[in-house]
Amino acid sequence: MAWLSATAKDPQPNVILIMADDLGQECIENYGGESYHTPRLSQLAQEGVWFSNAHSQPICTPSRVQIMTGKYNVRNYIRFATLDRS
Repeated sequence: MAWLSATAKDPQPNVILIMADDLGQECIENYGGESYHTPRLSQLAQEGVWFSNAHSQPICTPSRVQIMTGKYNVRNYIRFATLDRS
């Protein structure tokens, strides 16, 4: 596995975060999807880390807010759909 062969000159891995709305693993060819042609995503999965178990928020905005703030949403929201401006 090439992704396990990190050397001293590569102290940190390269990370690519792809956020997409309404995209499930069933859409990506590498996971067996047939709806879309995704050769670049399949190549990334074959050459890098391939996640077989991951979780996400069912609504995309909370996921984006968590990533942008680095905080759990219990600290981001005052109530549903109302962000704490501080």
